[in-house]
Amino acid sequence: MKVLNIFTCNFIITIIGIYFSFGQDDPFQKANELYSKEDYNGAIEIYENLVSSEKKSANIYYNLGNAYYKSGQIAPAILNYEKALKLTPNDKDIIYNLRIANEQTIDRIDKISEFMLKIWFHSFTSVFSSNIWAYLSIITFILCLGIILFFLFGKVLFLKKMAFILAVFLIISSVFSFVAAKIQKGKIENSTEAIIFTPSVTVYSTPSENGTELFLLHEGTKIKIVEKIGTWHRIQIADGNDGWVEENKFRIISIY
Repeated sequence: MKVLNIFTCNFIITIIGIYFSFGQDDPFQKANELYSKEDYNGAIEIYENLVSSEKKSANIYYNLGNAYYKSGQIAPAILNYEKALKLTPNDKDIIYNLRIANEQTIDRIDKISEFMLKIWFHSFTSVFSSNIWAYLSIITFILCLGIILFFLFGKVLFLKKMAFILAVFLIISSVFSFVAAKIQKGKIENSTEAIIFTPSVTVYSTPSENGTELFLLHEGTKIKIVEKIGTWHRIQIADGNDGWVEENKFRIISIY
């Protein structure tokens, strides 16, 4: 019995030791501790290593954005907030911090008013991430199959009619959820949006510095990539104006 007790104590001590060693070696936790100690550059280095090693998550991008913001690097902060928002759309903390960071940028661009239905559809599909929409699509489809079986083998006419209506509703919901999942997935994998990363950049009328200078953009401004020719990209800003800039002037908001 004494031997057993000694073995049990040693086992518990070993487990506790392993637990604490894992906790201490966890890079994400270490980065968080550096951030709390206001060692923002140290935290940034670890967070960047995490995303470079394919350990991508909204939390890492969000914390990385916070570290960049605290260190006074607005463009990288906005970039990482945007990446975090792609993974968790409508997250209030990310949206708030992104708005605060955008207020630190120089450019003030009036956004073109969009068609109300398009705004509503975009807002609605952004309620959930692509994974959640995919799960909803699968669940509603399975429920629809169950309702169809009830409709085929049910005996009560009234219940069969209700089952038919419910089945139609579920199949429409399943299709919509599938489309929403595809849209959200596409936003993550095939981003056409980017953030200006140089203090200022001249936008030209042609893909060459010999073109006419149209306007200036400054770091932190969000752009949309429309076309590419060599190392030049035709970009568009929120007010509809467009032009050409070199690809080394911006960073694409891409998770992969």
